[in-house]
Amino acid sequence: MFCNRKKDKLKILFRDYNGFWFYYRRLEKGLFDRPDPLELDDFEHNPSYDYLHRQLLQEELLHADETGLQILDEPDKTTQSKSYMWLYRTSGVSKKPMVLFNYRVSRSSENPKDFLKGYEGYLNVDGYAGYESA
Repeated sequence: MFCNRKKDKLKILFRDYNGFWFYYRRLEKGLFDRPDPLELDDFEHNPSYDYLHRQLLQEELLHADETGLQILDEPDKTTQSKSYMWLYRTSGVSKKPMVLFNYRVSRSSENPKDFLKGYEGYLNVDGYAGYESA
């Protein structure tokens, strides 16, 4: 999902079994507003997300990666500081393909450790040492 600087246009790239879909919306009045960080925490603990998280942890093989990003106007952080989007996905041969994103303000090794708590399968990752504790 992408929002322009004026916050009056929204673009969403979505993938389903038919391929990729591109949605575009422009507001005539008003602005799109980013969610409050507390709302993001609430989202990660809603029943749908929890269900998908439990399903993901039952897979035999997962792939994980993290990427840095800048969030403008993030509370208690400068605009030059990085936050991180952590991605966890099933393998290409999974009967239940899915990707879950987990936003965090740091690259701490505690992030994958907490997210993967109880996971007993294989984890395919890059060379980042933070995954070793998971």
